[in-house]
Amino acid sequence: DYYAAFGIGLSGIMSLEEMWSYLKISVTIFLVAIIVICVLFFVIYTFISRILIYPLNQITIASKKLAGSDAEETIPQDQDDLLEYSTIRIALNRLVVQKVNLEQDNIGKTREKEHALLQYYQLQTRSHFFLNCLKSLYNMAEKGEMEKIKMMILAFSNHLRYVFHDNLLLVTLKSELDEAQDYYHIIQMDRANPLLLNLEVDQDLMDCKVPPLVVQTFLENSYKYNPGNKQFLRFHVQIDRIEMEKKPYIRLRLSDNGIGYGKDMLKKLSEPDEQFEEYHVGISNLRRRMALIYQNDYQIAFFNAPGGGACSLIYLPMQKE
Repeated sequence: DYYAAFGIGLSGIMSLEEMWSYLKISVTIFLVAIIVICVLFFVIYTFISRILIYPLNQITIASKKLAGSDAEETIPQDQDDLLEYSTIRIALNRLVVQKVNLEQDNIGKTREKEHALLQYYQLQTRSHFFLNCLKSLYNMAEKGEMEKIKMMILAFSNHLRYVFHDNLLLVTLKSELDEAQDYYHIIQMDRANPLLLNLEVDQDLMDCKVPPLVVQTFLENSYKYNPGNKQFLRFHVQIDRIEMEKKPYIRLRLSDNGIGYGKDMLKKLSEPDEQFEEYHVGISNLRRRMALIYQNDYQIAFFNAPGGGACSLIYLPMQKE
């Protein structure tokens, strides 16, 4: 400082070491205070996040799932939950369980209804065939064809036993091919012009599971919609194994050399199978059953061969007995 009235000025000199000795305690206290404040802030944030934010986020996620279609998991319980959050969590978990149970009940009732409808249509479509078989047996009895009657009754009884089987329970491929041959013997005895059945099947697939009537349905269609337009009607069954997306499938190629599918029928068969049609009810029934059994894990296509005749291509996931 300088005092002009007296012409005197004062100044002082102090070393840095001496200055630090005075300030060291204050700076240290300041730094420690900052560290303590940061630690307290972190602890408080963690506590608030654990007690308030995390449970709230869990409840928000559960609420969104409950509002959507994927409500399957409940909110996990935490011992540190506040009483209010614990009450909300319990209520939401109950709602999740109730929703899942209701959806399962609804799916089960829909499946039962669809199952009953499929059984009804299957029996309805068989009634005409049963009457024809009885008429054929009567005609054979009038002609005294006892051996033919025995063969017809044996094949017909096997066919009856098979068609009354639960149509949503899978059967072995061997059982399905046996049914196709029983049906073939029945219609062969009642058909004026010969029908040739050609089987080309990988024998390693005989124990694989398939829907009942997956082959017989198309054999019946060939017989039904080609009554006598050709002298020799041939129905060809080709079954092998293929890999699609690294997953094994059974491929069924079912074809004949008849008149083929009409344009309108091909268009209907290419559309989603919403209702049973007046014609090709068996195919409609089969598609419904495959949709119930495999959901979306199957493929089916219909087309006419270049040389004529109806062709159907089916891909089913491989399931061993």
